[in-house]
Amino acid sequence: MRFRTYVATCAAAFLSLPVLTTAASAGNVLFDSLNGETAPAAYAGGIDPVMSATFNTKRSSVGVSVALSLFEGFLGENGQSATYTVSLDGGIPLSNLSFDPIEGLNYLNGSSVDYQGPVIESVTLPVTSLTSVPQVKRFDQLANVQLDPNSLYWIEVRVNGDAVVEWGTTDDLSGAGVANNYSAWSLTDDGFFLNKGVDPFPGDNALQMEIDVVPETSTWAMMALGFAGLGIAGYRARRNSAVVA
Repeated sequence: MRFRTYVATCAAAFLSLPVLTTAASAGNVLFDSLNGETAPAAYAGGIDPVMSATFNTKRSSVGVSVALSLFEGFLGENGQSATYTVSLDGGIPLSNLSFDPIEGLNYLNGSSVDYQGPVIESVTLPVTSLTSVPQVKRFDQLANVQLDPNSLYWIEVRVNGDAVVEWGTTDDLSGAGVANNYSAWSLTDDGFFLNKGVDPFPGDNALQMEIDVVPETSTWAMMALGFAGLGIAGYRARRNSAVVA
């Protein structure tokens, strides 16, 4: 019986270890300009009709948790029915992209990257759910998408109806993954340009957001199964000890 208990314990531990490793990496931050030092100083950029900001993966990720700093900048006379849509777009291999200071982010064949697609997953919410002051909103509805390694993705925010939504900006690019990424918005650019801004667009800032890696549901299920196995093995060991005594 002791041998069987030992085998069960080892099996449960073996099942749990790789899952624990995955879960431990679940807090990996791909992009973080949400809490920059200069973040409270600048909020700008009415979304009319769309704003986007990129992030890139350095390895295969099972999903992302997205947090954005948003607020309602204007609610028109018919704005009660207005909505805004947050979407996860892109998935372009980094090896297929090039950047030009004037033309912005392009494919290697010279064509521009369309910052309004391709849309992978999206969620639509009423503008009235936002406040008139900057507020961090989380969009875990995008976490079910499997991301490819070494690829460029972007978060798009689009407004539909008689309203304006603002996306907070920051000059601080010290957060994880922020450097060498791009923003696009209708006030300045018709394509992706570096967050920090390059001529002829020196006013571009990073849009405030945080992109965290999250594990898929099956990972949590495996972890629960592993811990259950450890619990059963421990119970059997205690019971066997009591019988021997």
